[in-house]
Amino acid sequence: MNFVVRGEAILIGFLKGFFCQETLYQDVLNEFRYIDNMVQNSLIIEMSESYQDETVNAIPALIIQEGGFQEVIQATGSNLNHWGVNNESHITPYMHPYTIHCVAATKASAKLLQSATAKSISMFRKAIYALGVDNISELVGGPPLRLSRPDESKPGYYDCTINFRMKMDQDWFSDRTGDPVETIRIAIYEACQELTFDENGTPNEPIADWILQNISIQLDA
Repeated sequence: MNFVVRGEAILIGFLKGFFCQETLYQDVLNEFRYIDNMVQNSLIIEMSESYQDETVNAIPALIIQEGGFQEVIQATGSNLNHWGVNNESHITPYMHPYTIHCVAATKASAKLLQSATAKSISMFRKAIYALGVDNISELVGGPPLRLSRPDESKPGYYDCTINFRMKMDQDWFSDRTGDPVETIRIAIYEACQELTFDENGTPNEPIADWILQNISIQLDA
């Protein structure tokens, strides 16, 4: 059985699936291709303080840092099957803050990785919603930050952060069928192969139709 925090599984699965591609937005060469966290020169995608993955090479990397959660009580009317107070029903979703650290050897590479990651989340918001997220807040990108290294004779890496919050009704779930992160990764990657873009990198078909026809089908298969 896999015990999974839903937001983290969806986020990691999505990013791995997106960065698996050899090209991004149809004809832009992917300089940060994800192959496997154990393969040399692969983009590393993992949670901070991961106890399951051994990171051979630290960069380039997308390191996801969780920030706990905040309860959000919302009134929904009087006819829904949720707990009620004074004839008013409520649901209680949670807001989960996340920080993605986009780490690379140079400032330019870190900013490029930050830009590609932010654009992927912005463009495919509805695809992420289809995977089980209710809402993703506005993205906030941080400036490049030079990281120190124990060996001061070597230059430090650069970190560009992306901050946002994800709203979900359910924080965690148990899965007996396999690795849910890998299931999401495969679904995103295979669906992206069916998506075409115009010369400006905008999808040629309505993104909602693409989600319905590709993401949902891949997850149900």
